[in-house]
Amino acid sequence: MRSASALLGVFVGALLGLVGAFLQAQRIVFEGWGVAIPWGAIVASIGTLIVIRGAVVGTGTRWAGWGVILGWLGVSLALAAESPSGDIAISSGARQMVYLFATVIIGSTMATLPPRLRNPRTSTDVGA
Repeated sequence: MRSASALLGVFVGALLGLVGAFLQAQRIVFEGWGVAIPWGAIVASIGTLIVIRGAVVGTGTRWAGWGVILGWLGVSLALAAESPSGDIAISSGARQMVYLFATVIIGSTMATLPPRLRNPRTSTDVGA
């Protein structure tokens, strides 16, 4: 069961990495103020984090969450590298680096959290 959920997680993570690589480049620019809101990177990161946590809670194992983050990371790094034709999907700007690093760090946290958090009021631990 663990290996099946991890493999499914890798597949789903690879799809998220592919979609996120192109979505993260979207932004809204306010010309008069010189402000750009990177809505694509925000949506892609939050969506990936929700799927990672949902995989952990839904399967009851952390393996699925780690599968999602590993699939996402593999595809994202492949798309951030230069292809033989010279094209890249994730460039080396600050917005892209924040997207990659924030999703890896927070995604790893989401995958590491236990599937069900204990409620201290209903805990039957001795001395609680």
